[in-house]
Amino acid sequence: MELALVLDSSNSISHERLRVMKTFCQHVVSTLTIGPDQTRVAVTLFGQKIYNDSFGLDNFTTEAEVNEAIGRIEHRGGWYTGTYEGLIHLRETQMSAQVVRPDVPKVAVVLTDGNSQ
Repeated sequence: MELALVLDSSNSISHERLRVMKTFCQHVVSTLTIGPDQTRVAVTLFGQKIYNDSFGLDNFTTEAEVNEAIGRIEHRGGWYTGTYEGLIHLRETQMSAQVVRPDVPKVAVVLTDGNSQ
């Protein structure tokens, strides 16, 4: 499976809510078999823009690496909630045809408060 986690880090998401989202994502990852030939995980962190905490399907190959990277995600804020931009980044970068494996399911999970601009 190709799993993309798309996380809102705008000002409408508190530090506590982001912590809860990260814990949820780490729990999901811990239930999967992570590896180059198994489940691969990408994260898009968005708010006012796409943030550098984002990573692609090929960046990490073990559960520990993915969960460590998720744990390092920081609240970025910004008054604009760019859900659309986050999804475009996901489609054009992290889940593009050049990156994903054609023969496996592709799943995206978007975590936001729903207040998009």
